[in-house]
Amino acid sequence: MAKRISPKKLIDEWFKTMKPHLARGNSQLAPPTPGAQQRRRKRTRKLARLLAKPLNKAFERSGLDADNDKHWTQLLTLLAFAVYGGRDRGQPKQWSRKKLRRLRDDVAQIKANNPSLTEEECCKRLLKSEGQHSRYDVKFATLRRKLQDAKKLDQEDRLIAASGEESVLSEISKTLKDRT
Repeated sequence: MAKRISPKKLIDEWFKTMKPHLARGNSQLAPPTPGAQQRRRKRTRKLARLLAKPLNKAFERSGLDADNDKHWTQLLTLLAFAVYGGRDRGQPKQWSRKKLRRLRDDVAQIKANNPSLTEEECCKRLLKSEGQHSRYDVKFATLRRKLQDAKKLDQEDRLIAASGEESVLSEISKTLKDRT
């Protein structure tokens, strides 16, 4: 069975192949002959058919509209984050995003039942509890630190959700222009 190439590697390979063509642009191309124009149109149609399915799927899953230019920018931003904004070098994370969200939700549930409890006391209860919350087999300090990571993750999720707002998109564009 063939090994599947990760999206990041696939895009990096495509960039490596296309960079010389993208850099020179259309200005250096000789006027195409009728046969070359026909081949180019054929390649363009083939590429459009090839890209239609994944693009439609991306727009459907994100709930964005392909006819809206702002939604294209938002989708590009989200996909770039998904491909290149991921994990850093080093050992894989022991706590997944799902596990961090579960911790945040468990603490919120305990706090909802007992509003006077602090987050620290909620973490202590999670470590003592049996049944549903017995999934945390770590030290108190670790659980407390992971709760902070879960709260940061929540803030990051809110930022990503806001990435479609006009002010955020213009700030992203400005930041990218400043870097070049």
